[in-house]
Amino acid sequence: LQDFGDDFQLQFATDVPFPEAERIARGMMVGQVFESGKKKVRIDDLKIWGNNDKLIVLSQLSGSFNGKIYFTGRPRFSAAKNMVEVADLDFHVDSRNMLYKSASWIFQGPIKKQMAAAMTFPLDENLKELRTSVQETLKQYEITPGITLTGQLDTINVLDTRLTPTGIRVDIFSKGKINVEVK
Repeated sequence: LQDFGDDFQLQFATDVPFPEAERIARGMMVGQVFESGKKKVRIDDLKIWGNNDKLIVLSQLSGSFNGKIYFTGRPRFSAAKNMVEVADLDFHVDSRNMLYKSASWIFQGPIKKQMAAAMTFPLDENLKELRTSVQETLKQYEITPGITLTGQLDTINVLDTRLTPTGIRVDIFSKGKINVEVK
C-alpha cells in the first residue's frame, strides 16, 4: 500500500439557530441601559431573525423612548476578537412619521455605537467545546469492526459567517493528523 501521509484538512459548517442566537443576545442585552446626554433607553426584550443577508433584531425599549425599534446589520466574523459582530448596524422604526422624529436621537451618536458594540457573539467557548468534542472522537473512533480512526486536531479556525433561513452559519476550517488502522 502507498503511504499518503497522515495530514488532513477539513472544512465544515455549523449553525447557530436563531432561537439560540436570540437567547444569547437576550442574556447580553436585555436590561442594558444606553445613555446620550439626559436621554436614556433600556432594552426590555428582543427577537432575532434573518432577512436575506441581514440579521434583524426587534428591540422593545423603555425610558426616554418607549416602543419598538428594528436593528439591522450583517453578521461578520472578527478574527482579531474571535467573535461574530453585527456590521453596518442601522435602525428602523415602523414608520417615518412622528415616531421616527421622537426617536431620531437614538439613531445618532453614542447610543448607536454602544448598541453596535453590545451586539456581539463571542465564539471562544463554542470553539473550545467543538475542539474538545472532535479531539475526543479522534482518540479512538471505530468506524466499523476492525477499522479504527485515531488522530490529533492541530488547528480550528473560523473562515466566515453568513445567514441561512434558520440561523447564523459559521464556516470552519481545521487541520490535523489522522491514522486509519485496519485489523
